[in-house]
Formats: sequence, structure tokens, C-alpha cells
Amino acid sequence: MSHKILLVDDEPSIREVIGGLLKMLGYEPASAANGHAALEMLRQEQFSVLITDIHMPEMNGIELVERARRQDANIGIVVITGVGDLKIAIKVMQHGANEYLLKPVQFDALNVAIEKCLGHRRLQMELRAYQEELETKVSQRTEQLTSAHTALQTAHQDVKQAYLDLVTVLSKTAESNDSDTGHHIKRVSSYVSAIAKQLGHTEDEVSRLAQFSTTHDIGKVTIHPDILKKPGKLTYDEFEAMKLHTVNGATILSQSPTLDLASSIALSHHERHDGKGYPHGIGSEEIPVEARITSVADVFDALTMKRCYKEAWSIDKAVGKIEEERGKQFNPEVVDAFIGCLDHIKSIRQLLPE
Repeated sequence: MSHKILLVDDEPSIREVIGGLLKMLGYEPASAANGHAALEMLRQEQFSVLITDIHMPEMNGIELVERARRQDANIGIVVITGVGDLKIAIKVMQHGANEYLLKPVQFDALNVAIEKCLGHRRLQMELRAYQEELETKVSQRTEQLTSAHTALQTAHQDVKQAYLDLVTVLSKTAESNDSDTGHHIKRVSSYVSAIAKQLGHTEDEVSRLAQFSTTHDIGKVTIHPDILKKPGKLTYDEFEAMKLHTVNGATILSQSPTLDLASSIALSHHERHDGKGYPHGIGSEEIPVEARITSVADVFDALTMKRCYKEAWSIDKAVGKIEEERGKQFNPEVVDAFIGCLDHIKSIRQLLPE
């Protein structure tokens, strides 16, 4: 499939240079000198990727990104900025952009940004098509089986399984973007199940919590691999960019009302009981219970696994850290439940090693 790319910059020389790079990559870019012209072109034809500068007269990059996103929810958007504008770039990403490039634009960086945008666009379109297909099937099945209670129950099970299959696909997508995770999402799901049972949740609730916790890091598909796999400590701006995986993950999952629970977990699993977490800084009972449970499970597994930037902690040391953060980072009841099923937690860790 041939992908159309729209390049927007008020400087002809920049359009010429980046346009040349795009042609070297095999694309035939269209160009616009300002935001108004770009929006008109977007109305007239469909583009796969929009590449735009931030600082332009008449309409700046932030407004263009917002309006372009409203016109086409699936379009991939790359913003171009100078080194000093990194905070602005992150702000633009919060308003709908997918990637940012620093000036001067490098060939390899441009290629990676476009490929990630096309991948994100493909995922969004597949999710939407999948949802529409499921809704069509549900509608058709309901009409056919209105008078047959047994057959209607069968249809409900089919739809439920289809959504569970979708969650599995999304989970694998998240895992594939971070090679350090290994069995991470499988262990987190199992830990969530054990903790939820200890808290007294019903069998159905435990099943749903375990299944939907697997997509807690789906938003990492939108984070640059250089940040995800950086061996050292992240800079302030890199950490701010990393935080976006919670909001981006929730956005991806919110495409379907059936994935509301998964969206809630993705958004809030980095919130803290004391209100010092992200992205919204909520605390205590404001944090959804599904996110409180996933938070403990996720952190315990992260502590006990080797990452590119740290060695694995012993189980005893990690348990001590969880207890130390009771009432601070973690909900006290969830920590107590975690300790109450610790033997089960340890057996899971042995069954699913790195």
C-alpha cells in the first residue's frame, strides 16, 4: 500500500530538505506552507502521516495537530522541533502527535518516526475495524436469536471470547515493544489474580482483572525505543515522555467500551496512594481498585526482574520494599492481601522465570 505523507513548514528550504529525505525513503510527499493550507489538503484527500514544524505564522503546530487529529483520528503525526523546544514537543504530543524529531532532521530518525506512525495508524484502524466487525456480529446475532434464550447465551460467549482474544493481541503488542519484559505481563496477570482472590473478589471479577491487567503497558508502543531501552537514568524530559504511556495506553483501549477496565488500569497503574504518582496525581480511594492491585503486582515483578538499567532484587528484598511503601506508594489493603498470598506469589515467580 502506498502511503501519502503531508509535510508542513513555512520555510521552503526545510520543505525541500525533508522532502528530499522522504523521497529517498520511497515516499512522494505533498507539502503545505502553513496550517490552513494543510487542513484544506487533509479535507480533500487522505494522508497516512502528517509531518509539521511547531513554530509557524498564522497557525502554530499545536493548533494544527489538534485540528488535524479531529479531522482524522487515525493519521500519524510527527512534530519537528529544535533542542530547546523539547518541552513544547511533549506538550504537542499530549495534544495528539505521535512522534517528535529534533532539528536537524536525520535520515534514520525520520525513517523510524514514520514507521512508528504507520504502525500506530495500522493498530488504530485494526482496532476500529475489529470493533465495528464485532458490533455488526452482535447486532446480527441478537436479531437472529431474540426468541431463543439458549442461542443468545451462546452468542454472548462468542462475543466475550472475541474481546478476550483482542486483549491478548494487544498484550503481545505491548510486550513486543520492550524486549526486556520477557514473561512480565504473564506474571503480573497471575499476581493480580492471586491478590484479587485474597481481597475477596468474585471468580468473574478475578478473571476480568487478570485478563485486562495484561494491557497495562500497551501505551509503550508509542514511546521511542531509545527511551524504553536506555541503560542509564532517564533525563527529566525523557521521563516526562515515558509518563505518556499511561495516557496513550488508555486512549488506545478506550476505542471500545468493553475495554473500559483495561483502559482504567493502563491510565492509573502508576498513581500512588499518597497522591504523588502520575499522570493525574490522584490518591487513596480515588485510584480505581483495579489499578491499585495492578500497581503492586507490576512493581513487585519489576523489582525482581533484571532490566537493562538494574540487576534483579531478591524476592525477600522486593517484599520488604512493598511493605515499606504500604500507605505511601501502595494501598494498605492491597499490600496486606499481597502478603497474605505471598506463598502463591512465590510459586508463580518460580513457574514463570525470566
